[in-house]
Amino acid sequence: MNSDSASCDLSRFDEPYRAAAVTEGAPDMSDIPDGEYAAIVEDVALTNNSATTPALVWTFRIRGGPHSDRLLRKMRPITERTIAWVKEDLSKCGLKLDVFSALPNRIEELRGICLPVVKRTRDGDFGVHIQWPNNAKSHSAEETPF
Repeated sequence: MNSDSASCDLSRFDEPYRAAAVTEGAPDMSDIPDGEYAAIVEDVALTNNSATTPALVWTFRIRGGPHSDRLLRKMRPITERTIAWVKEDLSKCGLKLDVFSALPNRIEELRGICLPVVKRTRDGDFGVHIQWPNNAKSHSAEETPF
């Protein structure tokens, strides 16, 4: 047994733990079928999943259809290898940054954006991918964005 975990005082959480409700069999993202969904960026947060690797954690709320109001999540670690994909995700949301370090001050601009996302399952795991909005694919002003 780790002596650090044995000495950690968790008693302040006793009452909230007792009062917390547990919903068995609550739907999760795995029961949402693969496909493209109209979604809203419900939340996006810049986090540190380790001491050195920050990540963008996205939460999308599906709009319409049989899975309306369900949530899909995407985590994108930020490294030199993934920075081009991070920039592409931000561009798909219409956020253009002069310098990447400005992201924490502008992250709020991403919330509430409507865009298509695709959920794909591969080898028992799934990923959520931000798609280009329909109006970015077409030059026609007549087409309605997603």
